[in-house]
Amino acid sequence: MNPTLTVIVPVFNRAHIVRDTLDSIARQRVAPDCLIVVDNNSTDASAETVKQWISEYSGPMRCEFASEPKPGSAAARNRGLALADTELVSFFDSDDKVRPDYAESIKEAFSSDPQLDLVYWAVKHHPIAGRPRRLRFSSRGDIAFQIFHSFLATQRFAVKRDFFIRVEGWDESVFVWNDWELGIRMLLHHPRMRSIPRVLADTYAQADSITGPSFFSRREKIEWALGRAEADIRRYASADRLHLLSLLDLRRAILAGLYRREGNEAAGRRLLAEAVESARLLPGGERLARLCRTAASLTSLGMRGADRLSLLV
Repeated sequence: MNPTLTVIVPVFNRAHIVRDTLDSIARQRVAPDCLIVVDNNSTDASAETVKQWISEYSGPMRCEFASEPKPGSAAARNRGLALADTELVSFFDSDDKVRPDYAESIKEAFSSDPQLDLVYWAVKHHPIAGRPRRLRFSSRGDIAFQIFHSFLATQRFAVKRDFFIRVEGWDESVFVWNDWELGIRMLLHHPRMRSIPRVLADTYAQADSITGPSFFSRREKIEWALGRAEADIRRYASADRLHLLSLLDLRRAILAGLYRREGNEAAGRRLLAEAVESARLLPGGERLARLCRTAASLTSLGMRGADRLSLLV
């Protein structure tokens, strides 16, 4: 018997493109059981556009509209989660598109193994300029891969609702990289999961994206997410805690290199110093500190592969 599925879509000022997202969900070969769209204080016609779309939809999917006044996509997603009554939930953004086999693939995966907590899949990203590319994917996704490549991004996973509630949902204090932090937290709860190697969604870069035009421009929010992830690791990890904290220091160093690459030398030096200081408190601290410096330097020069230094941690 196929499990039931709700797709939750937060909306903020996407009146000009949200119909494309909703149309892609409506074109599924196997329809989701429910669609919940949550408006998050839009100042354009997003709410009216969504309500009009729902009034025109005549398919088998139950459609609901809700509002969440607390700012932030995490709060809007949690509002949708509270309204969902299906066994499975997935989350999607209002400026991306799902492929026709999205819901079918999710249901088939969970139906084939009722013990699964989570499934994830590949996506293709479409930049504002340049060629589309398939984002990094691994059939052996683990916390290290999440720390460096965020394979459990918002558009890339579906989860059992009960499991998601158990891991306490979206952290509403995290406004940038909230799916990155969430992915780490979910993996710390050791879900039984399966990968779907096919591309099931397409993501599209937007000039007015909440993530901002640069890493430096959103540094406070990103570094808050890093701090929340560190708190997650200290709270939930056991035997591998020190290793994961080492990986997080290396991720901080890479971010420091990105600041420097963007021309913000002082911010890069400051964050690298924090990463090095934290690394020195861990076993093998001096070696880890050297790796952090190397990662920051490679990244600041525009060189790829600094994440591979994690294999030496």
